[in-house]
This record gives sequence, C-alpha cells and structure tokens, in this order.
Amino acid sequence: MRHFNNLKFMAITLFVAMLSLSFTACSDDDDVNASEITDYYMTCKVSGGGFSPNELESLEAAINAELTTYCYWEELDLNRALYYFNDEIEDWQEQFEYGASDVRGTLTITFYLKNDDGKIVKTTNLYITKDESYIE
Repeated sequence: MRHFNNLKFMAITLFVAMLSLSFTACSDDDDVNASEITDYYMTCKVSGGGFSPNELESLEAAINAELTTYCYWEELDLNRALYYFNDEIEDWQEQFEYGASDVRGTLTITFYLKNDDGKIVKTTNLYITKDESYIE
C-alpha cells in the first residue's frame, strides 16, 4: 500500500510540474515531408523503475493525460513540431535532473511524437534513476 501511495505522489508531482512548465514538442523522420503542415501530438510508454504492472499503467495513464492536454499542436510543419517536442523532452529531463526517490533501478519513459495520422515521427527515451535522469 505504501508503494502505491508513493506512485500516486509521483503522478501528482508530475502533474503539478507539468502545469508549471511551458509545453512544446519536436521530432524528425526521413519518411515525413518536412514542408507538410499537419497536427502533431505526444504520447508515452512507461517501463521499469521497480514498479508493478498496475503502477506502471497508472503512471503511464497520468502522464499521457497530461501530454494529451498540453502537447497537441495544430497546423505545424515538421521542423516546428520537432522543436516543440525536443523542448518538452528537455523540460521532463530537468524535472528529474536529480532522480526520483521512488525509483528502483531505471524507469524508462519513451516519448513519441506522432502526426495526425498516428505515424510516429520521433521517439526519445528518458531514463530516470533514484539519483539522476538522462536522455537517449
């Protein structure tokens, strides 16, 4: 029960942190026409960190709810979408610069930038440990 409360606290902390940041996103993909104007959005997948499948599902749902609210960009070209996506990833990395105390091992958040057709344009992994975070 205590572990679930820690996860709930982490999800609430993420929510509050996301509200206090500006939200943007970017991406690139050789198969997407860079001059095409379309809508883009951001989603994520969460794994690891010593959390149970239910805890990961709850955390992923909370993050995706935030991304759906703030990371939907209309009528952009690919370069602008990539700029916004990369900026959003940097914001997430800064939030966990010093890690997260509830994490055991490495928590991986895989962020996806998608176009309005649902095609993945860019993928970035954020790794969070107890003491730090880094992007690959």
